[in-house]
Amino acid sequence: YVENLRRTLSKAAWDQEVLARILRPEAAVYSEFERARHEFAWRDGKAKLIAHLAKAGVEYDIVYDPGQTYSHVLWIARFADMDVIFDETCEDNITTERLHADIIARCTALGRGPSAFVVDRAVTRERRWAWEAFPQTQVMICESRGEQSVREGVSIVKSLLDPMIGDPRVRWASYLWDRMPRRAIVKCMMHYSYDRTAGGALSNQPRKDNVFDHGADCVRMWAMKRHGDAYRF
Repeated sequence: YVENLRRTLSKAAWDQEVLARILRPEAAVYSEFERARHEFAWRDGKAKLIAHLAKAGVEYDIVYDPGQTYSHVLWIARFADMDVIFDETCEDNITTERLHADIIARCTALGRGPSAFVVDRAVTRERRWAWEAFPQTQVMICESRGEQSVREGVSIVKSLLDPMIGDPRVRWASYLWDRMPRRAIVKCMMHYSYDRTAGGALSNQPRKDNVFDHGADCVRMWAMKRHGDAYRF
């Protein structure tokens, strides 16, 4: 049982849940996140990585958090020892039609559709679009109460960023660190923070700021479906 906990918990969760240490609250949700540990080093640029993934037939997943003005979409490659976030689209005020076309074009460049497509359960029409656009893909949402738990999802992401045993199990391609638009996923991971109570104390719920929370929600939803206990793909 203890060894199983070592494999599944983050270092922070191990200290808190197993060693019963009282940890100082931090404003940053993902304080573990840093380039030195979470960069997937690829110096030949995005186009060549896309070509490499297409030629090698690497499986990948999409996670999509729709919004009227601030949608976010991530592409995540599956490797044997890690998952790699290698593409994103997070343009402000993009129309749904343009966003759909952009998603399809990027998938076409990869030579195959995604193996899994995770979409926010709240927007039924976008789930229906994903089924129609990618009929061979497993389209899914976070269905159960446990899968919808923000705290549980954050805990899973932390276990991927900073596992008790071994190296991080999710990384971000180099070019995502080098060129960051306003709501870039790297910025989302860095600036996603806990909300504060009326008295000014840190709460245990992340803040919905409509800037950094959408990308962070994408990572959380994907992690819950890919690495959660209830269902794994």
